[in-house]
Amino acid sequence: MEFNDIKAELEAWHHHPDLRQTHRLWARAEALDFLHFAATILPELDAPQGDAAALAREVTRLTEALTACNDALFQWVRAAITSGALRGNSLRAYFDQFVTPPKEGSDLSSQPVVNDGVRTSYGALDVLVDGIFGLQDAPAPTVTRTAEMVHCEETPALAILDLVDQLDFGPQDRFYDLGCGLGQVVMLIHLLTGVSACGVEIEPQFVDFAQQQAAALGIDDVHFFHADAQTAAYSDGTIFFLFTPFRGAMLQRVLARLHAIAQKQPLRICTFG
Repeated sequence: MEFNDIKAELEAWHHHPDLRQTHRLWARAEALDFLHFAATILPELDAPQGDAAALAREVTRLTEALTACNDALFQWVRAAITSGALRGNSLRAYFDQFVTPPKEGSDLSSQPVVNDGVRTSYGALDVLVDGIFGLQDAPAPTVTRTAEMVHCEETPALAILDLVDQLDFGPQDRFYDLGCGLGQVVMLIHLLTGVSACGVEIEPQFVDFAQQQAAALGIDDVHFFHADAQTAAYSDGTIFFLFTPFRGAMLQRVLARLHAIAQKQPLRICTFG
């Protein structure tokens, strides 16, 4: 991409309708991706030094403005969750604003991709979830993965909503996410349904991060355990979720444990990926 191309696209983003409106998350995500790219490539482009410096300042100003819009939204949602105003049906109704298929002139979300009846694409709601739970500030892992362990990958928010829709959660249920990563699935399941929810995660940094986020948001009845899913205690669970946390013999050992639990009590196993 040439200097004039960067300049033209930046100008287009400046004139994008309603880009700074609070809920135009997806448009801002795309704009911020471009701005990050522009800031990276501008020093390498052949352009008069003064022109390049001026354009770099414009990139910085727009980046700061759009980031401030997002931060204001994330802070508002976090405060509403903490106060209890956005939980259960009210939180779901708020989330649905970001997953409704775009109408003419709207870009609240990207068009969802559906695989086997489950929406699997990432879009505006994922940007919102990232901001609510501070996932952009996630710590680096410290545990060395074995060949059968899968790296931490974020479950699409639409898939979490589908999970809520497809299961009949009741007060007697206890939800477990085996290999819960940063814990957002556990917290969202509890916030949306009210059930007791737990996460099992082998990476201690992720467990600490999830516990800190839950405490900051005032989310009770969620628990995160630093443990190996092959040996952790979760026989009180009634609903188990696995998003490709491990494979091979490790997965088979975990499934064998779940099978043993199922001999004593009804349970449901949900997978994604």
